[in-house]
Amino acid sequence: MIYLPTILILTLAASLIVAFIFNPVFAVSFMKPEGKEHAKPKKAVFRNKWFITFIAAGLLMHLGGMHGVANFSLLMAALLVFNSYVLNDLIHRFQKRALPKLMNRYEKLLRWVLRGKRPVWAFVSLFGVFALSFLLLMISMKIGRTKQTFFPFGDPHYVYVYLKMPVGTDVKYTDSITSVLEKRVEKVLEKELPENNKDGIVESVITNVAASAGNPQDNNRSVQSHLGRIQVSFVDFEKRHGKSTRTYMNQIAQVVQGIPGASVEVAQEMVARQLIHR
Repeated sequence: MIYLPTILILTLAASLIVAFIFNPVFAVSFMKPEGKEHAKPKKAVFRNKWFITFIAAGLLMHLGGMHGVANFSLLMAALLVFNSYVLNDLIHRFQKRALPKLMNRYEKLLRWVLRGKRPVWAFVSLFGVFALSFLLLMISMKIGRTKQTFFPFGDPHYVYVYLKMPVGTDVKYTDSITSVLEKRVEKVLEKELPENNKDGIVESVITNVAASAGNPQDNNRSVQSHLGRIQVSFVDFEKRHGKSTRTYMNQIAQVVQGIPGASVEVAQEMVARQLIHR
């Protein structure tokens, strides 16, 4: 945790230095008084050194065949004219008329809210707005207008099928159930297996029973006769030709269901994506 407070302290210290040293220097050196009383005549833009530079550069670059850069240079010159004749007036009008009205209305609203017991009701209403927004979100998701994924994940590179039988199950019986699951998985991946399609997206299918067959999230690496695991490895993303491995993962999650007495979990690397099916 030391890195977070250290970086935070250094960042705030750097911001303080910039605020007290650099910003005042920049303000004195580069900022000029603004306002209509300080503004130059609009036609002065045509004598501006940048306007002349952009026009000259654009014409010369057009003669040299660099039409893209030339057009950009002429566009910058046109924007200088547009800023002088249009934008400056709009900015001054907003600063002198619209912004003061907006600030006055905001001040009136604050004075109204901070009177009497209204601050308490304003604070309480925040929780009401949160509850209302959450309710509206649930309704929208229920009717299918909004699709929300709270924990999105990319296409898996590995898909695991974890089998858990009752504790004490004979390893031979576990192996037979694992073989059934393996055939179902291979049926889903039939067209993508390397022996059937050299351009398939499946790199390998590895099955373990008892040894190295547990779910890493269980933190138990011992040999257990009631466990089985099927690992499906896909090729790298750039070799998949646009095919989604998540589609196959969802299909595998469907076909491994329905075995009495067996608990089957389908997961991708480090992220369990399906609930346990019994």
